[in-house]
Amino acid sequence: MNFWKMAGFLFYLVEYVRNKSLGAYWSDRIKKRAGLVGSISINGPVQVYGCENIQIGDNVHIGGGAFIVGDGGLSIGDNTHISRNLTLYTRNHNYKGKKLPYDETQMLREVVIGRNVWIGMNVTVLPGARIGDGCIIGAGSVIYGELDKYSIVGAASYNKLGARDEEHYKKLDSNGCYGRQDGK
Repeated sequence: MNFWKMAGFLFYLVEYVRNKSLGAYWSDRIKKRAGLVGSISINGPVQVYGCENIQIGDNVHIGGGAFIVGDGGLSIGDNTHISRNLTLYTRNHNYKGKKLPYDETQMLREVVIGRNVWIGMNVTVLPGARIGDGCIIGAGSVIYGELDKYSIVGAASYNKLGARDEEHYKKLDSNGCYGRQDGK
């Protein structure tokens, strides 16, 4: 075996062991801090916040690179498989508050993911989403609102969700009420 093949193999082996170790670490950490947790496997490094508001069923798999904010409440049903790079929020900034573009208050909305759900790579799940049992979510999708049981969805699409209160916006803008990145 030449030097470069050997170096590549060793690099792969180190990354494999590192990701498995981090996955085991995060699985144990979430189990200790979350509400109800069944058997869970995490395949690589993840970031999870608000563990105490998260309930996870049995046989749940979460791919590496996940970023999960569970402050508003999160329930993941049995046999759910989530691919890499999930982004899931259960809270949002308050754009109707006292500063622009948003203030320091948080709007919490529970996310519920049913049983036997398959979520593809690079999916974003927004606050308040409810994903029914047996759904399949295609790679790159943005999920909000409610998905009926057994739905298969894919491809992110542009949909206007609403509009700001123009009078409120103009008032804050004219008064110079702007927030920092943390909303303060």
